Amino acid sequence: MALSTGQQKRLAIVATIVKGRPICIFDEPAADQDPSFRRRFYESILPALKATGRTLVVVSHDDRYFHLADRVLRVRDGRIESPAAAGGAP
Repeated sequence: MALSTGQQKRLAIVATIVKGRPICIFDEPAADQDPSFRRRFYESILPALKATGRTLVVVSHDDRYFHLADRVLRVRDGRIESPAAAGGAP
């Protein structure tokens, strides 16, 4: 039985959590997820991971959840914009 792309991403998220690594990097983790899981991921799962003291790096195009980040960096034309120019927290 083959897993869908969304299921594969959920499995990768679970594996990351279970491994207990101090730094977690997520690249578009909610891109292929339903809206309910996407909201839960950004509003519940990531804050719970952060509360354990982990450093989280989340790459996302979903600006609906940028306000939840401690810092937002934007990449434009292959360059990282300054946090002030990107509209992120200092």
